[in-house]
Amino acid sequence: MHRLALRRVGAFFVSSDGFFSQSTLEVMVISLRSLGFCALAALLITGCGGPGTDDVSNERLAQMAGGKLAEVVLVGGKVLVDGAPKAGVNLYLYPSDGGKLIRQSRTDAEGKYCWSTNLPCDGIEPGSYRIAFRFIPKPKKNDSDEDALDLFKSRYSNPMKVEYLLTVAAGTPQPAVDYDLKME
Repeated sequence: MHRLALRRVGAFFVSSDGFFSQSTLEVMVISLRSLGFCALAALLITGCGGPGTDDVSNERLAQMAGGKLAEVVLVGGKVLVDGAPKAGVNLYLYPSDGGKLIRQSRTDAEGKYCWSTNLPCDGIEPGSYRIAFRFIPKPKKNDSDEDALDLFKSRYSNPMKVEYLLTVAAGTPQPAVDYDLKME
């Protein structure tokens, strides 16, 4: 409640402007709270954006990220399973010397994939990587990636045991990095 310069005199409050009964004062407090709630609801409905909030340019993304965006190189291709393109193959990108997962991608209905860093399918940073794979055609709704059934039976899931290496050079797009994996 806003603190007015009020003095209580019996059941009334005295301000510099006059008398308020306790019930009148309570109505005023409730009205102020309702006004605040309505203002908050109006902000939530209309959003807090202003001009340019639908701008997804590199400059706008860099501003939102609080600095410079990563320089990336386009890398994508196709994943074949026993010679045929397959949907539902997950690709995992790791540092070449081991370490934590950097990115992941998934093949579409035509077996195509692309790596994303700042925007969808914009590529990855130059460097050397290891690629791991899991074949999960139809993940269940509540399954985490680790719990899902891998049709490759974990043959390609350990990045330090698979032979799939990727080297990305600055300024050299690689739109056709294809992989042919075997079920058995």
